[in-house]
Amino acid sequence: MFSEIRTKLVRVYAQIYVYEIRFVLQYARGRAHRASRNAVAADDWKSIWADIESTSQMIDQGVREHVGARTLEAVKDIIARAEKIENLQQATLESVEVKGFFFSARVLSSPKDI
Repeated sequence: MFSEIRTKLVRVYAQIYVYEIRFVLQYARGRAHRASRNAVAADDWKSIWADIESTSQMIDQGVREHVGARTLEAVKDIIARAEKIENLQQATLESVEVKGFFFSARVLSSPKDI
């Protein structure tokens, strides 16, 4: 999971660097040259930015899935521990009730009561 997120992060950084380099090169050209490239959409800025946004959203989704899976795992662990505690409490209560019954039975049958 982390390797996929890491790969996507590297990809988005590479896309951003390429975008920035192309942007700088665009402004290194003359005004007329830039206008003609923009008129025919030679650099396709919207497509490049859409790819960056798409990769960014995939990273966000991967992180949310990972966090969601870890949260679900933690909740299941908490529920399991709570059930164990409840079972221990129930066993303790039953043990005390049984011992209390035997204790009260012994007290009632003691020679003093006769």
